Amino acid sequence: MSSAFPAPDSGWCLADAGAVVRTMPNLADAVAGPAEVIVGLPSSSIATFAVLLPEVDETLHESMLFAQIERRGLASRQGETVFDFEKVGKLGAEEAWVVNVVSGLPEDSIARTASGYTTSAALRPVPAGGCALWKEHGRLVFGAWLAGRPAHIQVLVGANEVNAATAQEIQLTLLGMQGDPALASQTWNGLEVAVADTPPADWKAFSNFLAAGLQVTATQVSPTLTLANPVPRERLLPPAVRRWQKSRRNLRRNLILVGAGLVVYTIVATLLWQSARRTEARRTDLERQISIVAPDAEQLQADSAQWQRLEPAFEKDWFPVVQLSRITAAMPVSGVVLREFRTTDRTIRLRGQARDVQLANRLVEDLRALDEFKRYEWSMPNPKVEKNNTATFEIEGKPKNASPES
Repeated sequence: MSSAFPAPDSGWCLADAGAVVRTMPNLADAVAGPAEVIVGLPSSSIATFAVLLPEVDETLHESMLFAQIERRGLASRQGETVFDFEKVGKLGAEEAWVVNVVSGLPEDSIARTASGYTTSAALRPVPAGGCALWKEHGRLVFGAWLAGRPAHIQVLVGANEVNAATAQEIQLTLLGMQGDPALASQTWNGLEVAVADTPPADWKAFSNFLAAGLQVTATQVSPTLTLANPVPRERLLPPAVRRWQKSRRNLRRNLILVGAGLVVYTIVATLLWQSARRTEARRTDLERQISIVAPDAEQLQADSAQWQRLEPAFEKDWFPVVQLSRITAAMPVSGVVLREFRTTDRTIRLRGQARDVQLANRLVEDLRALDEFKRYEWSMPNPKVEKNNTATFEIEGKPKNASPES
């Protein structure tokens, strides 16, 4: 699978089988071909950190990691916070996690037709010494790996060339990482530099500074190497792409429903047309035999009444798949997990778990506010508060003015 990531100077590099094949001025051109392309988001739009968490039920991981994001001031204040997380190992009784948070992603770094998204650092081979230095859009980027995963990514603010000043900034960064509980036990003894055209004098000053200060050996590697088989991260999908994909799914679903309705309509219309032809053929005979008109008329009335009883079954508002889609859209971005969705006749029953009672009550209020469920009355007994302070809830929706059997 191919990959696209920010070029060292400008534009986007398109790589195939682990090597850069060409550079294009914008991302849209890089993903325009028929091949599947995974986009590596720019490091300037990614905040990466490692954190230690106690061992808990996996359903609580997302909320606990989001709390860490909020503590670091990385949560979005304008809308949804896009973040990804991955467990990379254990440290004593705690688990080590690596978290990537997307913020300030420019529009030219989003392509709807891309096969998936990851970070540009995740597209790079794991450096032998644990650290790497490369360039993206004219800026130097330093990265440190933990258990084969990028655990600290930083766009350097000093010089944009490899020299002694760059080495000093990297040294300060490594010293600061030693105070991080999740990284304190990690040892980095090598730095792979994937930056082309470094003057020999600057390279000597750079490598000597790192070797003298931190005993870190710097080596030069090819700036065009990438992973041959990149893996997309579903959680890093930009909200604009997620909304576009959702609209495509909704359109496809609606087309299926419309198609099913047209099939039913065609069958009924054909039956009615055939019945009309038979009626026309019999009209002359019926005029002569007026005595048999009444039974045939009663049969037609019975058929019409039967169709009126069946007609509500073809309204999409009662389809379980449509109802589930609307319920999912009404759920909060995080903090609520739906465990069970069940329909009996037209009654909807939901069972799930929320981070707290307020979130469960908020879900009920959001369902009541939906125009698509204006035919329903929603009720929820008091949620059960579990030992971990989460709330288990059961919600029931019944059509308004429903009969007791509904």
